[in-house]
Amino acid sequence: MTIEECYEAIESDYKSVFKRFGNGAMVKRFAIKFLNDPSFNELKDGI
Repeated sequence: MTIEECYEAIESDYKSVFKRFGNGAMVKRFAIKFLNDPSFNELKDGI
């Protein structure tokens, strides 16, 4: 699965994100960082 397909699968706008980050490598870098971020699970567990 490409990063574009991933954004499509989650019904998000890859083109918009691409514009903000400037290139595909940066989009991919931050998407991977998001996967490793425990914040959401910690919030979910806290609720």
